[in-house]
Amino acid sequence: MMKVKCLSSLLVLILLSLLVVSCRNFAFQERGGTNDEALTQLGINRRFVLDAEFNKLLDKLQLLDGEKQIMAYIRSVVTDPKIGNEFLRTYTNLEFSNLLNALGSDKVKEIIKNHLKDCKKRPPVISKTQALIDRFNRNDEVKRSFQSELNINSNYALHLKDLFSHDNPNYVYNEIMKDDCIDDLLEEIEDAQYILNYETLYAKLSLDDKKHLDFIRDVLMRVPTNIVLDPKKPFKIYSVYEFEALLGRMGVAKSEEIIRIHKNILKEEENAHKALITAMEGEIKQSLLRRFNKHQNGYRIHLMDLFVPYSGSGSNKNSVVYDAFKNSKYADEYIAIRNEALSIRVNKIR
Repeated sequence: MMKVKCLSSLLVLILLSLLVVSCRNFAFQERGGTNDEALTQLGINRRFVLDAEFNKLLDKLQLLDGEKQIMAYIRSVVTDPKIGNEFLRTYTNLEFSNLLNALGSDKVKEIIKNHLKDCKKRPPVISKTQALIDRFNRNDEVKRSFQSELNINSNYALHLKDLFSHDNPNYVYNEIMKDDCIDDLLEEIEDAQYILNYETLYAKLSLDDKKHLDFIRDVLMRVPTNIVLDPKKPFKIYSVYEFEALLGRMGVAKSEEIIRIHKNILKEEENAHKALITAMEGEIKQSLLRRFNKHQNGYRIHLMDLFVPYSGSGSNKNSVVYDAFKNSKYADEYIAIRNEALSIRVNKIR
């Protein structure tokens, strides 16, 4: 009988212990979720062993066990010299403890809360970005650049260390509070979609239109050695990515209209040239030829001028470029030269 009573008492004690543990876990979940889950989402599948001094500090800051694990993870990042480069601050354990002490309990808890929020938002955004990059119908510098950028933006430890790279505790706190660690990832998603839009555009173009679009791209990417640029006028040298992203942002209809305007200028150039061939020899024809050659040689610079607004500020950069093309009067000079050349030919026939 005595043995049964002892077993019953032991069972009650075990149940009470489990109830206490359960309540503590519930209390922590109510205050922001479990830390083990947050760490797992970052690829951290271990619990950190806290040294006595650090644990004492975290107790002073009134952190729960799960919150301590988050702070231990952050310390493991900011004290690791292998993460980042010489421009990112690497703390000693003492320096990090001094930082937490200076911040105080409330701010440290806010940092932990922000950290948990970031953990939950990042994985689906990273997956979506990777899925878009995998859809690229290419394996060139553009895709490699996107993949490299995603690899950097996916490195949360690097991002975290960057946020803590300042001597002033309040500055560190403010940087973390205003930070949204998925901003760069969301921007990359947007840019990746623009590249896919460009690929859709390019795939539907005729061979002739592709040739003309390639010509425009090459002009913007490489300044010909025989062109003298005005140092007082701004110009932009594009990368392949920048050019494709611009047209992808602009959309198929506007991009096709730009190609049409470009082809029309070349058509008027050809018409003017044909008219000059049949024009009567003389001083007027030579003057027209000089005008024609000057205008012809200036077209590449004109193209660069049309794309300069993209490097400016504002949310409608693509519309500015499109409007610049729509308002271009470059074909008018060729039309004027052709008409004057035709008038000479008519006079000659008479």
